[in-house]
Amino acid sequence: YFILGLIYPPMLPRMPLRQTAGDSLGYVPRTGRLVPPRRPISVRAERERVAARQRLFAYLREHPSPPSQHYREMPIRIQGRAVHEPTDPIVAGFYVNWDDNSLASLRQHIGQLDWVVAEWGFVDTIIPRDTLPVRLNVDRRVLALVARSRDAPSVLLMLTNATGAGFEAAPVAHLLHSPAARRRAIRQIADTVARYNLGGVTIDFEELPRSLDPYLLSFIRELRRSLGNGRLITQAIPGDDPTWPVEQYAEVNDHIFLMLYDEHDPSDDPGPIASQPWFDRHLARVLQRVPARKVIVGIGQYGYVWSDTAESATELTFQDVMQLARDHALSLRMDRGSMNPHAEWLDPDSTAYSVWYLDGPTAYNEMRRALPTGVAGIGVWRLGAEDPSLWSVLSRHGVASDPSPLDSMRISYDVDFVGSGEILRMMTEPTLGQRSIAVDDSTGLVVGERVLQLPSTYVIRRYGRRRHAVALTFDDGPDSKYTPKILDTLRSRGVKGTFFIIGENAEIHPDLVRRELREGDEIGNHSFTHPNMALVSARATEYELTATERLIEAITGRRTALWRPPYFGDAEPTTADELDPIAVAQRLGYITVGLRVDPGDWETPGVDSIITRTLNQLDRGNVVLLHDGGGDRSQTVKALGPLIDSLRARGYELTTVTALAGVPASVAMAPLPPGSTVRRFLELTSYSLVGWITLAMHAVFLVAMVLGAFRLVTVIGLAVRHRFGAKPAPDGYRPTVSVVVPAYN
Repeated sequence: YFILGLIYPPMLPRMPLRQTAGDSLGYVPRTGRLVPPRRPISVRAERERVAARQRLFAYLREHPSPPSQHYREMPIRIQGRAVHEPTDPIVAGFYVNWDDNSLASLRQHIGQLDWVVAEWGFVDTIIPRDTLPVRLNVDRRVLALVARSRDAPSVLLMLTNATGAGFEAAPVAHLLHSPAARRRAIRQIADTVARYNLGGVTIDFEELPRSLDPYLLSFIRELRRSLGNGRLITQAIPGDDPTWPVEQYAEVNDHIFLMLYDEHDPSDDPGPIASQPWFDRHLARVLQRVPARKVIVGIGQYGYVWSDTAESATELTFQDVMQLARDHALSLRMDRGSMNPHAEWLDPDSTAYSVWYLDGPTAYNEMRRALPTGVAGIGVWRLGAEDPSLWSVLSRHGVASDPSPLDSMRISYDVDFVGSGEILRMMTEPTLGQRSIAVDDSTGLVVGERVLQLPSTYVIRRYGRRRHAVALTFDDGPDSKYTPKILDTLRSRGVKGTFFIIGENAEIHPDLVRRELREGDEIGNHSFTHPNMALVSARATEYELTATERLIEAITGRRTALWRPPYFGDAEPTTADELDPIAVAQRLGYITVGLRVDPGDWETPGVDSIITRTLNQLDRGNVVLLHDGGGDRSQTVKALGPLIDSLRARGYELTTVTALAGVPASVAMAPLPPGSTVRRFLELTSYSLVGWITLAMHAVFLVAMVLGAFRLVTVIGLAVRHRFGAKPAPDGYRPTVSVVVPAYN
């Protein structure tokens, strides 16, 4: 019966989620995306907020068991790298910290990359005396990912003068003209490269006056000497600027990245990003001046949208383009003359829009034209913004001869959110798209492209956003020491909480679970053993949920539809390892509860810090994450009472998760049907038996370990006694000896 209960998940209560009443922030129905007038910026500024919130939780996903030393103090060194065959082209991907999709793309395609060029170095806009002129931001998630890779790519640190709103020449001029600042920068970069065993450095200084060329060339020579043998020095240069002294830069660098994109940039009139004739012309011009073996061709993977009401265009990722096409029912086709895809449309207010972009077929054409010239390789700008179908025709061995895999389209990096709040329901899962391509038999190039079916990504609808309302949630309990104290504090102040319990803890402390329910608190599912859901299969996720749900039924006589995955970052899951458990849970009938207010009480930062951090984050959301188990929660216990008083003093209503969603608690935690007493008894008995068996096995293993240790100590003692305490044999002692020889095969 117990096993069948795990195989067949229970029927959960249906929760008719709705936006709450008059004080709800509500949700504006989706309309076509409008592009407001703005100055030309990259998607960096749009995504930095999303990237910052993931840092802590990404670390938790990579390190299920926390190390004894703080992870920021633990040097991660890349030990080995994939062997690159001289006949194969170099395949490089540009990585950025400010877009989580960049990490998602790297995680999926790391086996197809020889180099990861990581934008980790920035020239500070103000360089006071005695300060470091370069700001380095090494993403340790990349280092950990590469260190675990079987065929690890080389990681190159990219130093740039990009600021998020353009490229600044003044800080670079200050750096290059100051010998002291230059020495400090070179020492800082070389030390970082050596510390993390990086493959080298890429310089990306753009929009510089030609008067700085001698100083920049000298800087590169000095940096190359400091890096030492075996480290690469490379540089990104614009492919369409004939004034750049490419010969001189090719001489001082191991390779140059030729950026053959931005034929039309945001300040220009609408047009192709890198038309094929333009690409061919500038590649041929540079190869007349520089040996092909020095050149790595930069392939763009992004787009721009222009409107007649904005002064400049807005940069788009491939997924952004697909979403625009879905919102406005666009027909995406390749322009025959430029061989770049585009679309145009009019909004109801008569605003005209034009979008041009680069995708898998354009990259295929560019690689087909570039690689036969003998160039050293290909560099993709950038990971996370690209058309994922690109990787179906690109590998470490080069570009495929057949472009037919490009017919299948997908977008799997980003998530589309609808509504506001921290209660999540997955509306749709990713679907494949379809494009038809026409190939010129004489050249092998894709000369026609038409999108037949648009790919879609995850769509998550959010509920529960309310003004001046806070729901306190507690994870990882119940705990015999801290949960009763938290319940006492909540009861003394007339507050109801939501407890996301771990099954194996509830199995040990069923009375605490019953008390939570008896005092009006809500109970949610937090898995049975608290695994990192990113590291377990869908089937294992289902078992974790079902086992905990069956236990809650047996203990309380009720079912819960609330669920929060362990190590869940917040209310905006953006990567597959966060989304897959939500999809599994939703198929079983669960509602996922995220969070926006996280004071980090599990770090034990101090009582005052827990209170201050919570109050400072109240503008972000309604759901507060606290913990009643899983470690030392004494600070949480002490902070809870003053925190409740502070929230009320600020005019906040203390409520529950189901109240935020506008669902009665009796619906979210529906009682079992009549006649389930026998089943509850069998379930509880089964869990008790399993618990006792587990405890017995622990006891057996403990006894075995003790006996093993005793045996080891005894043998060591006898060996020492034999070595130092044995008396020498008397003279003339000659015992008889028998020798046994196996006499068979």
